[in-house]
Amino acid sequence: MQIKTITVNKTEKNKEGVKIDVVVPSSDVEIETLSFLMAGYIRDAAANGKFKVDLPEQYRLTYQAEGSFLLTTEPGVSAAKSGGNPFYTPPKPVAVVAIQRFGKRYDLAYAAINQEAFKTQKAAAPAAPKAPAKKKASPKK
Repeated sequence: MQIKTITVNKTEKNKEGVKIDVVVPSSDVEIETLSFLMAGYIRDAAANGKFKVDLPEQYRLTYQAEGSFLLTTEPGVSAAKSGGNPFYTPPKPVAVVAIQRFGKRYDLAYAAINQEAFKTQKAAAPAAPKAPAKKKASPKK
């Protein structure tokens, strides 16, 4: 594993963002180990009020890039709890999580993913154009 400085929270007002040091795994074994350890740590932090994201009952962590992990719901779990929908439900993103270093201390850096933004995008998407109805040809006499 290595420590890498990344920039987060870039906005129009703060174009440079904030630089933080994060732990970056360098092999698949390190990715799997960090995912395993972070899952339990996140569950404990949520129970203690230190992880302020609505945590689903079952979730998974998937490594993305540059030390960030995507916390998502388990596929199909939310559908099973909402009326027994038999169809597959893809995982929904919940938060982006990383291990941040402060000198010799480490802690979670995380940001919730706004689910309302996904609903707005779907609602704002234009509907497919409907083909005009074909006129029936009148029978020839």
